[in-house]
Amino acid sequence: MLLWTWHNQETRWHAQHLERGEEVSLSEDARLWVVQDDLAILFARPSVGLNGCAALPLQPLADRDEIVIGTAHWCVSFATPPERNIFRAAGQLLQCARCCGPFTDGEHTITCPRCRARYHDSDSLRCWTYGPVCARCHRSTSETLWEPAPLRRSPRRSRHGEASTSR
Repeated sequence: MLLWTWHNQETRWHAQHLERGEEVSLSEDARLWVVQDDLAILFARPSVGLNGCAALPLQPLADRDEIVIGTAHWCVSFATPPERNIFRAAGQLLQCARCCGPFTDGEHTITCPRCRARYHDSDSLRCWTYGPVCARCHRSTSETLWEPAPLRRSPRRSRHGEASTSR
């Protein structure tokens, strides 16, 4: 899971990878607990906003939920990048989820972050990106991850309700 935190000074989002079982304190009013790769729970006080509404005291989070506490903003994303690694046989006989060919010791592989299916990832065999989705769980094989849109500051309002202009 990715926890996106908005940084006002840099005017951009920063992603933090959270593991299963990890707990993060967002403030004294809210905690986030990652139950599994696609499930997180928000423990919140009434001052915490979730997608523009008051959060419940105990709230399961969905992909792309936005949490707001005062002027601080976070978003959650359950889409994580696929893992690239080198296959170590250690007596295992595994097959690629796409081509069903065997893996050899020392071969480059890529693993689906959702279902953990493994694919060839060599110059000659690009099995992960050969199809538009994972052969097992249908997760997109696109390398592009979702990132929240930059926050826009609303123009300051004068006492009369007009937007102020800088001179």
